[in-house]
Amino acid sequence: LGLQLSALPFIWFEENTDFSRYTRGNEFRVTKVFTEEAALSVSHQYKYVRIEPKVTLPDTIKGVTNSVKAQLLLDLRDEFFDPRRGFYFVPSIEYAGGIFGGQNHFIRLAAEERVFWTFLGNTLAQRFRAGTVIPTNGFAVYEEFYLGGQYTLRGYPERSLGPDSIGEERYGRILLSLNLEYRVRLPFNFGIVGFFDAGYVDNEIDLEESEYFKTTAGVGVRYLTPIGPVRLDFGFPLTEEGFEVYFGLYHTF
Repeated sequence: LGLQLSALPFIWFEENTDFSRYTRGNEFRVTKVFTEEAALSVSHQYKYVRIEPKVTLPDTIKGVTNSVKAQLLLDLRDEFFDPRRGFYFVPSIEYAGGIFGGQNHFIRLAAEERVFWTFLGNTLAQRFRAGTVIPTNGFAVYEEFYLGGQYTLRGYPERSLGPDSIGEERYGRILLSLNLEYRVRLPFNFGIVGFFDAGYVDNEIDLEESEYFKTTAGVGVRYLTPIGPVRLDFGFPLTEEGFEVYFGLYHTF
């Protein structure tokens, strides 16, 4: 039948200036593999989150998200860790709460697309993400989208944009995000990357009037290993002062 079964238990602990966040749960997934490049998966996730205040939050925030998600995967990249050409597309729909119970009730529609081209002997990479969360009977702010940080909008702190908040973290129900990179290979397994990021997170679409549409640019250094690059990025907001420095493994996308 070409079915693959997987279970992924998870537990996280995060310390924030305003609060401590505990997350635990499990995801059970069934995947139908059509070809090496295409698959469809259906998963059930049970997640418990508890946010304990330190200073500014009025009380402990806690709740269960019990959801089912369907996701299509189309992966035509030539290489997993360091692609130079190809296409990647993942649309998904998630239904939480309702007959499954829990404190969070919503429908999440999301899609991510990536394209890689060889240009002047190097790699031009592009990623676009879009999503919306539709409440069906109320849900916690932490289930919304966020922007900022090395994987979304380089130049702004992690989870720093959006109209809704938990302490200093910001969130929104609508997400649009674009990342562009030009990846140049240098001798001795080194590389340099120039990038442009644009992101929008809000509760309605109004790119002209919203204060949560931001653009950034920057440069990064890469050291290429057999399992992917080691990464150092410097991101700068294009309409504000300041910058952010990021260190990580693998490409941002």
